[in-house]
Amino acid sequence: MDSDTSELWRSLGGEPLLATQVLQVLIEKIKTSTSQEGSITSETETDRHLAAAEPLSATCAIFEVVSAQQSSKAVQELLPELFPVLLQQVSRTSGQKMPLPRIRSRSLFQKDQQHTEGNPCWFSVQALESVLSKAGNERLVRVLRTQKTWILLENPQTHHEGVCLLVSGLLRFGLITLEIIQSLPWLMTDPMLREKKLLKSVLRILEESSEVIGESMKALAKVLKELKEKDIGSSFKDLTQQIRTYFDDEDDALRSVAFVLFGILAQLTKKKRKAYFAEQVRKSWVTLLLHLQDPSPKVSMAKENAELLENLYSTTITYFSSSWEWIRAVAANLAGER
Repeated sequence: MDSDTSELWRSLGGEPLLATQVLQVLIEKIKTSTSQEGSITSETETDRHLAAAEPLSATCAIFEVVSAQQSSKAVQELLPELFPVLLQQVSRTSGQKMPLPRIRSRSLFQKDQQHTEGNPCWFSVQALESVLSKAGNERLVRVLRTQKTWILLENPQTHHEGVCLLVSGLLRFGLITLEIIQSLPWLMTDPMLREKKLLKSVLRILEESSEVIGESMKALAKVLKELKEKDIGSSFKDLTQQIRTYFDDEDDALRSVAFVLFGILAQLTKKKRKAYFAEQVRKSWVTLLLHLQDPSPKVSMAKENAELLENLYSTTITYFSSSWEWIRAVAANLAGER
């Protein structure tokens, strides 16, 4: 944008009521443009590497509106809508180039080439950072900067790490809810975020963000349900071991989600990791059996998972042929508890 256009958008953010209305229009503009992208079939290979002009312009306009000092109330009110729209825009522009200027002839391209310079993802990241700053939590913004979240988001190779850090921070500081995260189906199906590296990032965050461990584990459960065994890769063993550490946690909710996650892993284990997972079940054998009678119904019911119980009971059945009669009897009783 030129300076005059930028000043115009900032002036619109100077009046709180008007700022709210303008931001709503810009949000819808990005949503509409994004939903229409999939219907375009005539784009060339070059076009696919260029950021869409209209949502990028709307994103830059949001940045200018939010820059107005009086826009804080509007940003706080619209944060549940602004956050997912801008985060998706960051993901969509990651690794893309600036859109070509609208010109009538190739001869004019050289003159306007300077307008195509820059990184569209940088503009998207700037808009998102500005919105979170205006949401009123400077401490969160400092934490995100210290973690280099914005730099990670902008780089296609580390984008997935940036998303994990950003979501974790927003949950921890209470600026968004788990429901907002779960309302982003594209976040779960984005090929970039389905990479095996994503799970490693989630594991690292689970180890460092203890106060939001429950929310993180619930989000992880939603991610795992979208994956197959081959998608998890080498993270499978780390995940299994990490989850087991929460089986005996004092928090009922953490125990419950840990057993749910373990059950999901049991469903995913179909081929080469079957033996490894069975070994993890054997290591947790006593814990799993004890928590079938957990005082919290939510926890005991979390193991109503066919695959997990099958792994558990397959170990029990091996004792049916024991030479000790009382061992055979105990194994039969355990197998018949459910």
